[in-house]
Amino acid sequence: MLANGKKIAVEKVQNGQELMSLQLDGGMGKVKQNKVIRDHGIFPKEPWKGFKISWEGGFVYCTENQIFILHDYNVIPAKELVAGKHSLLGQGFAPIPVTLVESGTVMCGRKKIELEGSADSMSGHIFPVGGVWLGDAFLENQVESAAYTNYSDLYIYPGNVVLRTMRRVMMAMMGKREDLEEDEVS
Repeated sequence: MLANGKKIAVEKVQNGQELMSLQLDGGMGKVKQNKVIRDHGIFPKEPWKGFKISWEGGFVYCTENQIFILHDYNVIPAKELVAGKHSLLGQGFAPIPVTLVESGTVMCGRKKIELEGSADSMSGHIFPVGGVWLGDAFLENQVESAAYTNYSDLYIYPGNVVLRTMRRVMMAMMGKREDLEEDEVS
């Protein structure tokens, strides 16, 4: 959600835009605006291993280290969420139960967003997506990835093969490349 209250698709977020963000003050959340200082998105060239996290009224495809904000303001990466056990912090600050956690192969684009927040706290690094609060790329990078995730071979989002092929042909005709950075995450 942009600072002016207009909803925007995650893939359309760009550097310099003002987004709504969650500022934590004394254990309580306040909604303010914060600037996007880095965004990087990519259309998939190949399938990637990820998660689909669902809740009533929404879902998101993400990497295992995507940070979710629980209703008690604690943070948890996608790989540790359990349906029926965890409740996410809703945009209106009400708890929203996680209804489904799937892991597997994903064939959709990925977007990395970093907000202009403090380097020593979560404040300003949390933004709303689909009615819940998610952590930005800065918070994702704080997660230690020592745990092994056993991904399913099933496609949880197969994408559209025809459109993907058409886009690759068009990009080749225009002489553009789609490069994936090594540190690319949801």
